[in-house]
Amino acid sequence: MTGIGFGPQLRSAMAATALAALLAGCGGGAPTTAGGGASSTLATLIAFNTPSAPPAPAAVDPNARKIISCPEVEVLDGGGALRVGGPGAGVRHQFSMGEVVRECQLQGGQIAIRVGLDGNLLIGPAGGPGSFSAPVRIAIRRESDQAIVASRVHRVAATVPSGGAQAPFQLIAEPLTVPFVSEEAGTDYSVLVQFGGAGAEQRERRRRRR
Repeated sequence: MTGIGFGPQLRSAMAATALAALLAGCGGGAPTTAGGGASSTLATLIAFNTPSAPPAPAAVDPNARKIISCPEVEVLDGGGALRVGGPGAGVRHQFSMGEVVRECQLQGGQIAIRVGLDGNLLIGPAGGPGSFSAPVRIAIRRESDQAIVASRVHRVAATVPSGGAQAPFQLIAEPLTVPFVSEEAGTDYSVLVQFGGAGAEQRERRRRRR
């Protein structure tokens, strides 16, 4: 197979396919993305469910907790792609992450953080059409001591049809919850995203120590 480049060029244009069936009825504001601008598709999909009718106005409690900033998303170094096979002409396929967005919601004394992402699967010179999956780890890091306080591994999947060379994928993850520390949650926590399973966190810790 020719014409497929790997490395930085592998980050293909994200699929615009809407997954309204996954989270039908979701709404809300436009979440921030790792790239700076919110995708209308992902932003709509990851928004927490809101009532169909607005609630009756309530008295404003000046002491009520609120969130001024939501933690930023960080795609860890080397974690934005997962290559199988290789090197060179031995590559069978590669998953590459595209846009990553997140949304926060205050739930009592906890902050629920939901992450959505999309990307592309490319077939390499040694691969062929079929169905493939890859693990994606989402974690919340507490900035005060750099500790991982919540994490979960999800799987993304894509199917390349016969005669095809690529396919899109999307993930709308279940929320992770962390304790409310302050209104500036963006300075209290960071959202970490990378391809990889349980070993990805240990590799990142070793990299930081170096």
